[in-house]
Amino acid sequence: MALETRRLVFSREELISATLDYCRHDGIAVPDAEIEQIELGPGAQPTLVLFFHVGQPMDLDRVALSADQLAAALARFCKRNDIPLPLHPEKKLRCEDGYLTMLCRIDHRSRCKMAAVPG
Repeated sequence: MALETRRLVFSREELISATLDYCRHDGIAVPDAEIEQIELGPGAQPTLVLFFHVGQPMDLDRVALSADQLAAALARFCKRNDIPLPLHPEKKLRCEDGYLTMLCRIDHRSRCKMAAVPG
């Protein structure tokens, strides 16, 4: 069996684009303001929080995505930007050195038969 592993690394700009598009698509409220900061939660189930510079203290000032929402946002981003991404394989997100990575593992089942090796 052949095993393929792909590692996609997303820039800050790509994370912002993916998050904002996902929020618009899923009807999640986003402040009409500039982004001040991005916070990536560490670990094997990273989260993402966008902090916005708002004018009033009572205004919505952040948008948070869970690991599942973040994975969906990145998959949508890849589809929109023609980045090949397998549909069914295992996908894992990781925060590494301040960057968000998506790891895809694909098991390719070999259809070849073992041939007798001449002795």
